[in-house]
Amino acid sequence: MLGGIGSILMIVSEFSTLRSIKVLTASCSDLADPSLQGSCTTYGHEEHSYALVLMGLVALMMLWGAVFGRSRPAAVALIAIGAAVVAIALLTDVPDIHKTGVLGQRFDSARAVAGPGLWEELLGGALVLAAGAVAVAAPRPRARRRRQSREAT
Repeated sequence: MLGGIGSILMIVSEFSTLRSIKVLTASCSDLADPSLQGSCTTYGHEEHSYALVLMGLVALMMLWGAVFGRSRPAAVALIAIGAAVVAIALLTDVPDIHKTGVLGQRFDSARAVAGPGLWEELLGGALVLAAGAVAVAAPRPRARRRRQSREAT
């Protein structure tokens, strides 16, 4: 359940606002000239090139293997995917959240604020990581352990 929600949040974050520029006197898109109006809002896919969509889909497949197939490699893959998404958010997105770019140079009162996409990305990665950790820690079914021990001898 957690992993599924996390995977969906990762996918949704690519289509959500990662950061936006606010100007005190009016909206950014009203003040900026037409060539800069696209700089007022940054979406996740503009920063990640839809990588989190792919990672979210892979996480859903690994979640299936980890939960229904009791696959430890799939659970470890979930941990790796979740950790990668959290690292992307913390190492690349968070440092850029307050950058206003060209708009900040033109408008003194411009400031950048985090959008919901950043929080969806962080929470999604954390939930996928947690789901992987829970799946790795889950006990393996007895029948499978017996069959594996018979095959080993």
